[in-house]
Amino acid sequence: MSQSIDYECIRVPVTALAFCDQYLFAAEGPFLQLFHHKSSKLTASQQIFRKQAIHGILICSQSDSSIVLLIHGGCYVRLLRLHFSKLDDTRKGSLPQEEFAIFHLSLVLKCPDWILDVRLAPSSISTSSTLIERRTVAAITAHNALLRLNLKFEPSSTPTATDTLSALEIHLDELTASSRCILYAAHLSWTSANHILIAAGTAFGEILVWSWSESHESSSSAQLHHVFTGHEGSVFGVQISEKLVLEDDTKVKRLLASCSDDRSIRIWDISELPIINTLDSPHERETGFGANLPITGESDQLCLAIGWGHSSRVWTVQFLKPGCIAGHSVDAVQMISTGEDATSRIWDLVPKETHSIVPDTSTLPFNLKEIRSAAFHTGKNMWSLSLDYSREQLSQIVTGAADSKIIMYFPDAKTVSTTNTTFDDNQTMEDIVGSIQSSKKTDIFRSYSFIAQRLVLLTTNEGRVITRQTELSSPPARVSVRHDGGGHGVEGSSSPPVDVSKSLVSENRITSLSFHQIPTLKGYSITASLASHEIAFFAGTTGDVYAIPKSSSPKHIYSAGRKVGGLFPHKALRCDKESFYLLVTLIGGPQATLLLLSPSKSENIKATPTISGLEAGEDSSNQSPASERDSGLLFSVVEEIPLSIPGQSSFVATSTTIAQTQGAGTEEYMFVGSRSGSVACYALPATPRDTERSDSLLAPLVDVLPNVHGKETVTSMIWKSSANAEEPTSSGYLISVGRDGSCAAHQVDFESGQAKLVHKTNLPFGPNIEGVYVRNENLMVYGFRGTQFILLDESNEEEVMTVECGGAHRNWAFDPSPSGPGGTLVWTQAANMRVCHRGEASHKVLRSGGHGREIKAVAVSPHIPNNDGSIQLIATGAEDTDIKIFEYTSHGLTSASLSSLRCLRTLRKHMTGIQHLAWSEDGKYLFSSGGREEFFVWRIRMLPIIGVGVVCEAVCESESDVPDLRIMSFSVRKQSVEDVKRPGRQYVISMAYSDSTIRIYSYIPSSPSPWSLLHTGVYLTSCLTHSIFLSPQILLTSGTDGHVAFWDFSSDPLIHSSRTKIHQNTAKTLAYQPISPEITLLVTGGDDGALGVTLIRLTAEPSSPNVSTLLVPRAHTAAVTACAFLPTVPTMIRADADSDQSLARELQLVTSGTDQRVILWIISIDCTQPGVEGLDVRNAGKIDTAVADVADLAILDADGGRGVGVVVCGVGMQVFRISALGG
Repeated sequence: MSQSIDYECIRVPVTALAFCDQYLFAAEGPFLQLFHHKSSKLTASQQIFRKQAIHGILICSQSDSSIVLLIHGGCYVRLLRLHFSKLDDTRKGSLPQEEFAIFHLSLVLKCPDWILDVRLAPSSISTSSTLIERRTVAAITAHNALLRLNLKFEPSSTPTATDTLSALEIHLDELTASSRCILYAAHLSWTSANHILIAAGTAFGEILVWSWSESHESSSSAQLHHVFTGHEGSVFGVQISEKLVLEDDTKVKRLLASCSDDRSIRIWDISELPIINTLDSPHERETGFGANLPITGESDQLCLAIGWGHSSRVWTVQFLKPGCIAGHSVDAVQMISTGEDATSRIWDLVPKETHSIVPDTSTLPFNLKEIRSAAFHTGKNMWSLSLDYSREQLSQIVTGAADSKIIMYFPDAKTVSTTNTTFDDNQTMEDIVGSIQSSKKTDIFRSYSFIAQRLVLLTTNEGRVITRQTELSSPPARVSVRHDGGGHGVEGSSSPPVDVSKSLVSENRITSLSFHQIPTLKGYSITASLASHEIAFFAGTTGDVYAIPKSSSPKHIYSAGRKVGGLFPHKALRCDKESFYLLVTLIGGPQATLLLLSPSKSENIKATPTISGLEAGEDSSNQSPASERDSGLLFSVVEEIPLSIPGQSSFVATSTTIAQTQGAGTEEYMFVGSRSGSVACYALPATPRDTERSDSLLAPLVDVLPNVHGKETVTSMIWKSSANAEEPTSSGYLISVGRDGSCAAHQVDFESGQAKLVHKTNLPFGPNIEGVYVRNENLMVYGFRGTQFILLDESNEEEVMTVECGGAHRNWAFDPSPSGPGGTLVWTQAANMRVCHRGEASHKVLRSGGHGREIKAVAVSPHIPNNDGSIQLIATGAEDTDIKIFEYTSHGLTSASLSSLRCLRTLRKHMTGIQHLAWSEDGKYLFSSGGREEFFVWRIRMLPIIGVGVVCEAVCESESDVPDLRIMSFSVRKQSVEDVKRPGRQYVISMAYSDSTIRIYSYIPSSPSPWSLLHTGVYLTSCLTHSIFLSPQILLTSGTDGHVAFWDFSSDPLIHSSRTKIHQNTAKTLAYQPISPEITLLVTGGDDGALGVTLIRLTAEPSSPNVSTLLVPRAHTAAVTACAFLPTVPTMIRADADSDQSLARELQLVTSGTDQRVILWIISIDCTQPGVEGLDVRNAGKIDTAVADVADLAILDADGGRGVGVVVCGVGMQVFRISALGG
């Protein structure tokens, strides 16, 4: 049976991007991906080169139905025409037909040298009667040679298979010869149809500016104009601007921007082009730093500005169109840069201020001012950038990086949304209180809470209570000001309204609706709100608690008798929808009080004051219409339920949530999080509203969960009832976040009284995580990273909102948006109240990515239960110290939907690069190792809302005083019952260290002392690279000396009883397959490019088996770094009549290496033959991979009868499908 290896999915660094109307072209390795950027849909994929990565995309022609591109990579160029057609599907009925793309490719043209830049000539259009178009493209090479590419194509026709190649042609002319210069960057600019200006950045820090021109007599000449020095490292990016007018001068200038290995960006004036050299090869110069002295002193004279901002090397810099960013001058000279730090930065070239407060010793006439920084990628290296303009305005920026993620963001954060839902505002105390300020004493903002969307309650240090609404369409005329002399009955004051409308309105954006003075709030006040009921609460030092609903005045509802420490409102799940709880805690008090408040008619209200609507005589000009306010609805305290604080002096309540069990016996429980990191659980009593109770209800303490977030504050919690039919109806999940920077989930079963930690991972920012909520089944968390407020979609780990606010140590409040992913943040900064609203996400993810560094290990899980089905997870570990867990969705090559890899979870605990990963046989555990002798055990399961639930269950502590070794590999064996020497032992783990040490541990999950060191041994002096259990009694290792060794478990310490040489040096990869209880097939790959196929036959002495090796030299043209057996049933082959038929079979093996090839091997085995005479290895197929530095591969189960998958990892990931072609 013949087989094929086909590409199915790819995630490698994005090396080129190009906008074309509603489409975005992205290059990943040799593949061109087509996105519809408005819908974020990947619509098509096409391989352009066999192996070479794409480095540039040039739009040559476009029409309504087709696009023509010139694509280059390395020294190769190719012409592509993309034709769009409608899907012919009559089943769609009246639905709009979808477009699909048809690709037509020219032959590949190989140029004399590596191409750095290509540019389309301005007047190269020539259309004949046959609709054949011709274009001229200039190209510059890595040795500073200028080429001319003459293109010929049909722009919009749909050619047949026979005339496709003839309709797409490229012809090459060499305009100048190569030089000894080694260029890392170059840029071309056509100044006219027969003149090209070139900027070339060398590997040794020089920038050459030269030109080529052609006369009407077809004679050409090249002239050198400038040689700039100044960069202290290689020049990685240059670009020539169009003619510009600088702010300090009316003279038109042409500028050059350059960026370098030295982290700087420099701007040069190349308006004048003096002729330095007119030889035939004017740019032939010696190479090497300092090899050429500056020809003139122009480097100092013509350098206009130097900018610093990137933390590492700067790869590219591009000029923006003048004034293309909203809010900036039409003549503004701006540019954008990308770098190794995976950020993009926008710069503004501004004249140097002559009277600056900060002295500037530089003599340069301009400054480069950084005006925007975007860091939406992970890891290192932002390789590609493209800009999209709409009516001369920069509308969006798209970036691609080594993490294979494609991000689209907007040049100005205020233009994220196309609707008027994004704004910032800054209000001083004088703006807010205006003429109401009754004393000269400076007041400060004390606390904030959102009563409703865009309606904020704020209190001040002087006892003022103010409600303010944001983004009003028109300002109100008056506000009501009422003073409370005694601290109660605010609505009873007869103070006249004060007209302060002018002082309270700021650009029709933020306006005060009400103002109240309450002396008991002076010096201290706290606030809280319940968005579902549009009501807020506040309290002060005397223990008086007030409530203020939307469109009403504050009412006193409860007296606690002492200083209130916290207010925590929550909807009452069992009662009617208007009822709610309010937990009131006291500072230093042994008890807290849970209030149940419900709507009630006035005759049923107890003596406690109630909450009502507007009082007669109150100025309502700033209130909502009567139809939008309370229709006589009053609230009263129905029950007061005391809660005993756990007997811990450090237990200070910081967060609450309500849990409700399902089924007939519906009960409510309250969880209370504390400042000490623990969570208390209370059982709430049943309180029927139609029953009068004279006795006091109690809420008994059920349990305390210790160290939920270590010793740090539990800041927010939510409850998710279990929806799994296999789980008890009395169970659910408590999800919490805390100031230890983590998100945790506990599965709680109230019937059995058990709570189990099922998820806890560190978030990508922190440690101050302040809130959590659910939006559209996605878990959202928010908090602070340094001086920034961050809103994160935890389900896909994408930042939705980032606000520079100064950090967590200030008064603030956040209100999630009910209609979009963003929200509204209000905070105090520099004694001002700041408001920022973001209706949409700060950026758009066109394609999710993965690791930002090289992947070193990959492991595929068995199928894990997930809802009603199962899921197979891919775990990868990389040099960025992260472990990522992916889900792979395969649609096949013929499907209209393309296959995809999606990251479900990132595990952050390792401090060094990952070395090895392995799953347990049941998929419940993932084991990982790294440098510094790190070894972690992760418990994995699928959870609602959370997705992949992960808990780091155990850490194997280092046996060294100074842990500086790498655990290169390990092997995990689950013990059977007969192997257990003491109750509870589950796994035996062998670990191979980089100093030639081998250690064997036993691990007992969930045990108080899970680790026991069983054996220790030392090999020789070489680094061990692999360790596997061939059987419960035999351990095999490989190392950098090219040998495999067998270890005897009977000795202590461990010693290797025998060893066999297979490779000339390091054995880089290893796989094995048992043939019978006595025979094992071992395959090794070395950095000598050879493949070793070894038969291991056990003898009476298990640690000294018979070993026979068949070496396949030059299996790869470079090191063999990954191999795995396909999980297919071995195919029996014909053996001799007298042979054991069960010992003759065929196995399939897939290998890969640094030659970027994936090869399928068929290994035929007849174990009845002596030595290697029964072994036969043949190549059954191969394919190139776009993954550089391949480090590992793993096998995916067959999907839909289409064969098994192979995921190859290194610098990125690529998935192949191995399918049978026929019998």
